[in-house]
Amino acid sequence: MSRDPLVSVCISVYNGEKFLNRCIDNILKQTYTNLEIVIVNDGSTDKTRELAENYAMTDKRVKVVNKQNEGLNYARRDGIANASGEFIISHDVDDLMKSEYIEKMVNAQRKGDYDVVECGTIFVYSNGSEERHEQKPLTDALIETHDATAIRSAIYGDNFAKIPWSTVCHEHLYRKSLFDGIDWTLSNEKIEDILTNYNIGWRIRSVAVIPDCLTYYTQQPDSLTHNVKFEDPEDLLRIRHRVSSLINEKIVDHALLQQYLTKDLVLALWTFFFEVDKRASKSYLKRRKTAISEAVSSFCQQFGPIESAYLKRMILVARLPFYLIYVFRGCRRILTQKVSDFGRL
Repeated sequence: MSRDPLVSVCISVYNGEKFLNRCIDNILKQTYTNLEIVIVNDGSTDKTRELAENYAMTDKRVKVVNKQNEGLNYARRDGIANASGEFIISHDVDDLMKSEYIEKMVNAQRKGDYDVVECGTIFVYSNGSEERHEQKPLTDALIETHDATAIRSAIYGDNFAKIPWSTVCHEHLYRKSLFDGIDWTLSNEKIEDILTNYNIGWRIRSVAVIPDCLTYYTQQPDSLTHNVKFEDPEDLLRIRHRVSSLINEKIVDHALLQQYLTKDLVLALWTFFFEVDKRASKSYLKRRKTAISEAVSSFCQQFGPIESAYLKRMILVARLPFYLIYVFRGCRRILTQKVSDFGRL
C-alpha cells in the first residue's frame, strides 16, 4: 500500500479570532491524519496570534507564521512557502470541511496521480440558508483527464464556464510543485485567485473532479473573498495582458489565444455593461471606455476586424450605458439651469 502523502492546509488570517477556533478544530477532526495546518497571521490586531500559537503548542501538526500585513495574496504565498506537504489546500478561516474531505481528495488524487483535485461545495449564507454546488465534469464527458490541451482550453479558452477552479483557488487539492517560482507580484487583492490559477494553469497536466459537496463556503457580506468585483477597468486589462503573454510564451497556441481573447472580450463587455454606475466620475467612465476599446483592439490586432454579428451587438450594448449617462447628465444640467433661471425671474 502506498504511503499517505503529507497534505498542508494553509489558512491566511487577518483578525479572524471569531472563526479561528472553529476552523482549526474542524480540520483536526479530519479522518485523514497525515496533515499539517499552516496558519499565516497576516498582521492581525485581535487575538488571532495568541489563539494560533496555543494550537501550535498543543498539536505538532499546527505551524504558525506571523508577518506584517500585506494582504491575502502574499499571505497565501507565505503559507505555501512554509508548507512541508506534497499537496496544498488553501482554506478560508470562516469556512468548514466535512470530516472525510481530505481523505476523499487524496484517494481521488491517487487514482491517477493528478496535479489538481476539485470537489463540490455548499454555500452557507448569513441567514442560515444553504445552497449546494455540485461540481461538474471538466468537459462534457470527462470527470478525470490527463489531456493538457483540454485543461488549458478550460482555463484559458472557450470552455472557461466548465472549469471548476478557474476563478476560485481555495478548497482545491494542488500539487505543491505547481507553485514553484511563480511571480506573486502579478496578483492583487481583488483578482488574486484568478491570476494565481492562470499563472499555474500552463503547468497543470491532469485534473480530477469529485462531484460531491465536501466543504462549506461561508458567504460573509463584508468579506473581501466573497465580494470580488471588477470595479477597476485595470483589473481586466491586467488579466488580459498577463494571460496573453502566458499563452504566447508558455503554451504557444494561436487557436487557444483566439479562444481566450474572444472570451475576454465578451467578459469585458458584459462586465462594463452591468457595473456602469450613473454616479461614476467622468474620468472613471473614460477609463471604462478605454478598457472596452483595448479589449476590442487586442482582438482585432490578433485576428483582424470583428465580423461576428454577436460581438458587434455586444460592443454596441456595452457602450450604450455610457451614452445614456451622458444624455442623462446633459438633461440634468439643462433642467438645473432652467430652474435657476426661473428662480431669478
